[in-house]
Amino acid sequence: MLTLANFRFRNVFDHLGGPVAKIETSDFVVEGRRTFQANAYIRSELLPSRAKPLLYGDADGTGTDDSPLVARHKAVSEAIERWAYYTCITSDRRSNHGFDVDPTSTGMAAFPGLFARQARASAYFEAVERHSVLAWWEGLIGGFARKTRWPGVTAWVIWDQPGEVSVILHKACEGGFHVYGRSAAPTFEAACEHAVIELARREYVSRTYWLARVGSFSSPPADMGILERRSLYFSSQEGHDCFQLRATLRPSSAPPKRRLVFDGPVAGPWSRYADVWRVLFEPPTQTFLSHDTQYFFL
Repeated sequence: MLTLANFRFRNVFDHLGGPVAKIETSDFVVEGRRTFQANAYIRSELLPSRAKPLLYGDADGTGTDDSPLVARHKAVSEAIERWAYYTCITSDRRSNHGFDVDPTSTGMAAFPGLFARQARASAYFEAVERHSVLAWWEGLIGGFARKTRWPGVTAWVIWDQPGEVSVILHKACEGGFHVYGRSAAPTFEAACEHAVIELARREYVSRTYWLARVGSFSSPPADMGILERRSLYFSSQEGHDCFQLRATLRPSSAPPKRRLVFDGPVAGPWSRYADVWRVLFEPPTQTFLSHDTQYFFL
């Protein structure tokens, strides 16, 4: 897909009037393969004040790739997506983009391309992944296990339709904790390639937090956000037992049809740098927004 990142990001930094305050780049290992990870930060005055995450850091965008330049471009794109998200979610026109139905960033993607619609592919498959995870966890669709090319990493296929495959990868890590990665793509192989990056990030975070700071899977801090609390819960053996129990269940009826809520561009001042698109399917229920730690929406 044609990218104009070098052109559209040429003035993206704050000293040139752009939204990005800084980018940090480092090495990152994904199942034995050296890659690069970049973290991008939006200027603070462009975003609302919010609690700082305790696990995953406060970067507004993260990108991983074999190329450090591409990793930086991905990080900037995700940061711009978050800029659009936080602006829209606090706007009186939030319902225009489906945020009255789902107030999360589900189904949003940014891409510095020639046409706005180039961002749609990533947005669409994220919407497929999120919807299938919710539907699977709530018992509306089934799944099956499948091997991957990475030793010790198993895929749980929760959606498998022509041109749409959604997976949850699982790995039991040395140290007694479990990590997961999720993604959807046109093929099983492509979905796994995307999901294993998330799995590797979660492995690094879990190992760093629990083994270096805590040393055991005790109760998370009270001021930790619900998504991070869920991440830690499902990293524990108790949480993985809960995950496995759900995996043994089968739906009692045919899966419900997905209802499209929104599919279109999200325009704003960020459009100078990248086009933002959102695709949103109506969630099965609103339970994923609850404070239930034992809900697999991480």
